[in-house]
Amino acid sequence: MHKDKYDPVPYSKEEMLKDVMANPALKAEYDALDEEYKILSACMKARKRLNLSQEEVAKRMKTSRIVVSRIESPFRIHSPTMNTVRKYAHALGCTLEIRLKPAKKKESLLNKRTNAHC
Repeated sequence: MHKDKYDPVPYSKEEMLKDVMANPALKAEYDALDEEYKILSACMKARKRLNLSQEEVAKRMKTSRIVVSRIESPFRIHSPTMNTVRKYAHALGCTLEIRLKPAKKKESLLNKRTNAHC
């Protein structure tokens, strides 16, 4: 019986990111996800600063720990609604504040089309 040799492919996050940033389409997708990632990262950091477990936040939200885990997940399989993020913030004793700020010219298709400003 022939056994295949295990030959893992080396993985370098830095190299992968370099390749992504070199491809304009992939860079645009990466940049688009950055805003959402920052929001969810802020949620998790706030929970950890308060020394709360996901289970404790879930109880305050009247939901399951799985829901809290999905909110904090960097793998965007589930994108939480604004209402869910608001409940999460309230469970931490915080309020949710969303601000619009002008995008850099090359980042904003809307600015190119309508010359709109925040």
